[in-house]
Amino acid sequence: TKMEILTKFYGINHTQAIISSLSRPPLQTTVRINPNLTTLEEASKYLQEECSKQDSSFIVKPHPNVKDVLVIPVTGPHNPEIQSRAIIVDRLCGEAVMRGAHVYIPGVFACTANVGKDDLVSVFSLLEGSITRGFIFTKEDINKYKERKNNWFFLGNGISKLSRSELFSHEGNNKGIAIEMKNSIWKTPSMNDIIKPSIFLQNLPSIIVTQELDPQPGESIIDMCAAPGGKTSHIAFLMNGKGKLISCDKSKSKVNKMKEFLHSLNITFPQLLKLDTSSELFFSENSEKGIYPESFDRVLLDAPCSGLGQRPRLDLQISTESLESIASYQQRFFKNAVSLLKPNGILVYSTCTISPLENERNVRYALDNFPLQLIELKTTLGSEGLVEESLLKSDEAKKVRFFDPSDDSLQTIGFFIAKFQKI
Repeated sequence: TKMEILTKFYGINHTQAIISSLSRPPLQTTVRINPNLTTLEEASKYLQEECSKQDSSFIVKPHPNVKDVLVIPVTGPHNPEIQSRAIIVDRLCGEAVMRGAHVYIPGVFACTANVGKDDLVSVFSLLEGSITRGFIFTKEDINKYKERKNNWFFLGNGISKLSRSELFSHEGNNKGIAIEMKNSIWKTPSMNDIIKPSIFLQNLPSIIVTQELDPQPGESIIDMCAAPGGKTSHIAFLMNGKGKLISCDKSKSKVNKMKEFLHSLNITFPQLLKLDTSSELFFSENSEKGIYPESFDRVLLDAPCSGLGQRPRLDLQISTESLESIASYQQRFFKNAVSLLKPNGILVYSTCTISPLENERNVRYALDNFPLQLIELKTTLGSEGLVEESLLKSDEAKKVRFFDPSDDSLQTIGFFIAKFQKI
């Protein structure tokens, strides 16, 4: 059913190209700099030095079209030799490894019996199903992978920092690195120990979203669904600590994590609130927190979505019914978003999905139900939106941007941006 809804709008060939691209990471890592703390030249020199310590082939260069962004090309797929010692990690851990992460202890499901500390081991991701944590698998299981008879995905090789017994011990450190990746199928810089307040790892379309919002010092701005805080940190930098920035999430734990994240970047300017910004009782419950109708110059609605644009995605199992439900949920945010805006205020709507139900169709919903008009985006990257009776008219489609993961010239996650003005 997932294929059916995408094929309806994109056609068979384009849908297959999109789904294929989602199984691979983008062939570039993007880093946003904070121009208040560093220059592009200083950040580039620092990143080049740090990345070269990992691999001399990494080359850092400015993005040709986007301000304050550095790019490090990713290469692959490479083909490291599969070892007799191996571990299996969960899908989310596997996706992180494909973007340059090491393997951390909580992500490890199973391993061969002979894994010891400092051994060279192969790392596989489980694509579907589950394995009891601590399960012992054999060389015969590895051979089944080679014959494509199981649901594993080979990620590369690394050095085990712990023995098998230590990996699954219930005592001691259970959060540290389990496998330090050395030869991944995708050669991507590990940024864990490189990032600092002046530079920030972020997907390119997420950087462009905040640039399109164009926050100004002294304005009142609300980020309606702010966790984990990447876009909020960018807004705070651009406002230079002047004005009012309220950043919300309905989850208390996510708000707390966002606070820790922002403090790690030395950002204390935003007012962080645990709020459900889709609630019908939004204004009556929150006036004491400085949230009033028509009191914000700009609103960012980076809506909770299906995440069907994230790369890499090793599992794309989602039903049309789920996509419909998510799109309906996103629509609940628009009423409050429009009410928050001052007349002539700016609303930017974005998602990290390829689903037209969550993208163009929700723009159609917003235009048909609220006093909004589309504004053309500044960026020339990405493609126009889809023209279809239930989606957008030709002139409207030209004003939105779809970042197509199958567009090799972009090398980004799947993403969508629309910019409205209140009329």
